[in-house]
Amino acid sequence: MSTDPEQPRDIHLGGVDRWATNVRGDEVADRRRRRWSLNAQADENASLSGALVDLGERGVRCSVSLCGEHRWAGVIAQVGADFFRLDTEHGPLLVRVDAVDHIRADPTSGSGRQRGEREVSTSLHFGEVLESLLQERAEVRIFTRHSGGGPSHGRLSLSGADLVAVDSAEGARTYVPLAAVAAVGLYEMP
Repeated sequence: MSTDPEQPRDIHLGGVDRWATNVRGDEVADRRRRRWSLNAQADENASLSGALVDLGERGVRCSVSLCGEHRWAGVIAQVGADFFRLDTEHGPLLVRVDAVDHIRADPTSGSGRQRGEREVSTSLHFGEVLESLLQERAEVRIFTRHSGGGPSHGRLSLSGADLVAVDSAEGARTYVPLAAVAAVGLYEMP
């Protein structure tokens, strides 16, 4: 080995290079383990309400099926404690979460897959929305969980602890147990 300071030294760094490569490999493996752990944790915290929040924030077009009877397509515009608002081509539809059979996200709409680990940021309940609509004397269509005869429609005239009522244009009043309500449409059906 030369002692001349002007001459380049021949330093062998093989051990250091191997050490650095091992450290980089360990860091990559640690990042993968952390990512897997976070993904698993997010999956464990998934809920239907959380998925609704994700879908709504991304503006994903969805197909919603209720109680095997009713199907609508639209974009989720709001998520409450026990309901969500689906904006359809006919107007807004308030849907009770516990009446949902399934929701299918349009694969061409929005971005990526939603896990559903998000939390609903409001404590607004379906019954409170109905009370607000009652104050407005809103025209509604009430879809029940088992409405073989079609929806009840008219002006919302009563929103009680366990029932709602609509008055038809002819003056007939229809009483519907709140537990039977799957959705309330704020639009005219074609």
